[in-house]
Amino acid sequence: MKKSLSVILAALMVISMFAFTGCGAEKLNFGVGFSNTISGSDADGETNGKGQTNVNVAAVLVDKNGKIVKVALDCYQGKVEYTSAGVAVATQQFKTKYELKEEYGMGGRSEVGEWYEQIDALCGVVIGKTADEVMALIGEGHGTEEVQTAGCTITVTELLEAVANAVKAAAPSEATKDSNLNLGFSVSQSLTDATEEKNGNNQLDVTFAAVASANGKVQAIYTDCIQAKFTFDTAGKTLVDPAAAFLTKRELGNDYGMSKIGAKEWFEQADAFEGTCVGKTAAEITAFQGADGTVAEEVVTAGCTIHVNALVEAVAKAVQ
Repeated sequence: MKKSLSVILAALMVISMFAFTGCGAEKLNFGVGFSNTISGSDADGETNGKGQTNVNVAAVLVDKNGKIVKVALDCYQGKVEYTSAGVAVATQQFKTKYELKEEYGMGGRSEVGEWYEQIDALCGVVIGKTADEVMALIGEGHGTEEVQTAGCTITVTELLEAVANAVKAAAPSEATKDSNLNLGFSVSQSLTDATEEKNGNNQLDVTFAAVASANGKVQAIYTDCIQAKFTFDTAGKTLVDPAAAFLTKRELGNDYGMSKIGAKEWFEQADAFEGTCVGKTAAEITAFQGADGTVAEEVVTAGCTIHVNALVEAVAKAVQ
């Protein structure tokens, strides 16, 4: 009996130690960074004009020494077309490169592996690195020997810039090393043909979310959206300037212009939306947007009155 009691007491001590360790786990800084590009080409009599955007997003959990503990990395590569008659062409591709998996099609052209496999390898390399050490991995653009040996031979400049930016932006959070860290995207398209009075626009709205979660509930969250506007004239000539500032709605701040119509700015409403998501599950967040387009009273009361369907979709994808 005494032996059995000793075993039970020892087991209880071990359980208590694990419980205490979990409660006292180091809180990590949470950060999000991105590096986005846009470009366009003219249409001619034989081929359509083309526009492309690469929205590279990284989320990180960073320790007190500025070293990466966890990282999530993805890219939405949006491609659109417009004709030499100034007509916008619809696209059906709204998945990120990571979501596409084998559909992205690098497997047949690369001895190393598909894009998502190379990203997994790249993420493994940046663990334990600081922002400066991450930037040093770029090398000549295709990564240093450490990156290539790990199994990543794609161009990594914009991807690693996004990671470094995320580390620099990291701020205190409730996340720990045991938290899940994921990205979610929601992409929509709007089409306007060119006329003599107005230029055409083939636009992609790329909404993205980064979420740290535990037990299926949000601990830390960041949402943003970038509008890739591929404008063109009636002859299908591109009006996109790849050297011009290409900013997210948060980066635009007050310049986004919602305050001009008497509403809170987009970033302020996004902040309010994020606040309602903390502590919620994916199902609870999905319920914020009704089937009839209405927004839950909790969200509106918090100060978010914009349509949240894209935010909801992106965040729900990222909660695990």
